Amino acid sequence: MLDILSSYGSVGPLGKMPILDSYEESQDAWHSSERSPDFFVVDDDMYGMSVRVEAACTLAKPVLLEELAMFLKECKEWCVYLALIKGGLWVFHDRILFEGTFFAGCRSAEDLYHRCAL
Repeated sequence: MLDILSSYGSVGPLGKMPILDSYEESQDAWHSSERSPDFFVVDDDMYGMSVRVEAACTLAKPVLLEELAMFLKECKEWCVYLALIKGGLWVFHDRILFEGTFFAGCRSAEDLYHRCAL
């Protein structure tokens, strides 16, 4: 998921640690990220089987949402929650649910895309 997000902006705050032959090698290859990344990945799972990502609404591009949904087809029990300041999007492998008055009146994924572009 971090690879997907990093295609659309900076990801952090902890960065990515590769899985290598030993923990020491992995730690040596670890690259920390920016202090104020575009996509702030919260490192605790408060809902279970989800990943919370905080970002600005304008970063919720159609291609990002589609790519996250495709990734989630490999782990269907998981979801990604995008906390977008004005509202939130739950991205599952087969649907996107929204919350917040910012998304009021949205009836399709296309409506969500247009609303985020504002």
